[in-house]
Amino acid sequence: MLQNNEIIIFIQGFRSEVLDGFFIAVSFILDAPMLMLLFAIIYWCVDKKYSVVFVISFFIGSILNGLVKIIVQAPRPGDPQIAILYGDSTKETYSFPSGHSQYASSLAAGISLRTYKSNMKQKWVLYSGSVFIALLGGFARLYLGVHYLEDVIAGLVMGVVIILILIWAISKINNELWFIIFLIPLYIIMIFQHDHSLYGFVGILTAIIAGFIIEKRYINMQYAKSRKISIMRVICGFPPALGLYSIRYFLLANVHIAIDYFIMFAIGAYLVLLMPLVFAKLKYFSETAISME
Repeated sequence: MLQNNEIIIFIQGFRSEVLDGFFIAVSFILDAPMLMLLFAIIYWCVDKKYSVVFVISFFIGSILNGLVKIIVQAPRPGDPQIAILYGDSTKETYSFPSGHSQYASSLAAGISLRTYKSNMKQKWVLYSGSVFIALLGGFARLYLGVHYLEDVIAGLVMGVVIILILIWAISKINNELWFIIFLIPLYIIMIFQHDHSLYGFVGILTAIIAGFIIEKRYINMQYAKSRKISIMRVICGFPPALGLYSIRYFLLANVHIAIDYFIMFAIGAYLVLLMPLVFAKLKYFSETAISME
């Protein structure tokens, strides 16, 4: 591994309190919050199945990232000239490849793929935004001193390749009940790996898969034809989910793995069951709607 400290030291030469706060916020947002927002937008307004397939692919990619880290066992930056700006917990984990960079490029690839399949005009805007998101997420990890350049590059490449392959493969499954199979190995891993992030991943993924199957059968929320209603769905529906996640992240972090599991499960159920039920029952959110199932 190259592990070039000079690149990080050079980037941190431009440090300021404003930039520190900005890139810490970027790393926080381009993780679960951005995934939740993207999922909510696509599930509530565009394409339910694609959103579920994307989330499954995202979490499988996250597991693969963890496996590569265990195999390579590359240490984090440790040069005394490098300021570690994103929590001491990173010192206890491996560096290669960068998980946050992979998450950012996975989100970007997911947005780009769905944009490519759509009929929307000016697709280049979303394509450009997606690339910017991926590069910003990778650069933030360098600025924060928690990854080397090769970690970031590998994470960005892995994110795109893995998410596109998995979305293509999983999309071939016609019966959504088969999605449950993806949960089985995760629960087996949970028996041996008591990791807070893993339990949170499995919690929200369980709720999303089970909720998707239940919602499709008993609620069958329709997509709003009006862009105004779609925007209002996201504006009104997403903040409580983000608030619940923030409570877990800032107030209950690492308290107990069961808390991580059940809070994330609740967020998943909120996104795929509670809010679709609200959208289907309240006239304001459901009028002028059209089914795309």
